[in-house]
Amino acid sequence: MLPVQLPNRPLLLSTRFTVPANTVRGPSDDYALVPAFDEPLFLDEIRFNYISQTAGTRPENDVRVELTMGGSIQFTNNPVPLAALNTSPQPYNFTTGPVGIGFPGDYIPENGVTFRLPKPLYLNATNFVDKLVPKIHNNTSTAITMTISYACRRAQKGIIPNEIWYPYLANYRTPSFVLSNTSQPFLYESSPNDLINPFSVPLLVDRLVGFIGTDTPQPVLLDYKNRSYVGELINCRLLDTNGRPVVRDLTPFNALFNLQNNAWQARGVLRPHEYYIAQISYDNGVASTLFTNIPPPPTTTANIVLIASRRADSVYANRPLDDLDIPQQPGRPAVAKIFTNMPAILKGN
Repeated sequence: MLPVQLPNRPLLLSTRFTVPANTVRGPSDDYALVPAFDEPLFLDEIRFNYISQTAGTRPENDVRVELTMGGSIQFTNNPVPLAALNTSPQPYNFTTGPVGIGFPGDYIPENGVTFRLPKPLYLNATNFVDKLVPKIHNNTSTAITMTISYACRRAQKGIIPNEIWYPYLANYRTPSFVLSNTSQPFLYESSPNDLINPFSVPLLVDRLVGFIGTDTPQPVLLDYKNRSYVGELINCRLLDTNGRPVVRDLTPFNALFNLQNNAWQARGVLRPHEYYIAQISYDNGVASTLFTNIPPPPTTTANIVLIASRRADSVYANRPLDDLDIPQQPGRPAVAKIFTNMPAILKGN
């Protein structure tokens, strides 16, 4: 006879609600995404699926999410665009139309985003303090119907993991700009408060996301063709707290971030109160006469998003950085002492 509760068994929790235009709203049922049956869970993915009243648009650039746990633990420094969370390849269709900008049929929109957490999040079912509440900021001019799903695994009842990890997301968004043959060169720079580790414990950086999205008339993520050429014109340089290069040169987005999921797996560590400075630039000398033959995109913004995780317990603040699970670096042994006794379910095995 099988036991009543088995770890690693899957469980999907979902809720659906409508978010009017220019409104902030969360699930109508406060407990729709709360673990049931008095069993703790490990949360692996958060899925966002939506229906927009404007057909054929992808409003992830100006539909944003704010994540809070227990009413006070912030997982986002400010509302993060859905486009930054997608860990699935973007779907494109090259068979229904000729290859080229502006031709219909080149791009099939996907009204869904899957966000895979850097590390599984432990959710305690015995009290509602651990309730994870998503709030959707719909900054578009049309209402959307949003379905949010938590893809979980059942954890062992009565056993709390030795180490609990919280995700953290921080984003920087440039001012709006329009590209054309007459556009003037520009360079925008993030502030130290944008891509910062605000905690007293280290942040383990999982990935950096860079994406380019339109603002008008309906905010949509640039399609493959627009991204493919605008991503060659918009450049990024990244510096750390001490001005040391993370990305040494002004590098085109297409060369820095994966074209399919907009991510760079730049794993590393940000010590408490350290930060990245992002510099975003455009040089119209590169464009030449490009926009003469290709329709330019509408008003546009570039975005850099930091996706990381941190230990939830305060004891971790005093541990040396060599105890972190980070890739091996020159002059630093790659050890992972804190993972020695971690349950296999938390490792994701």
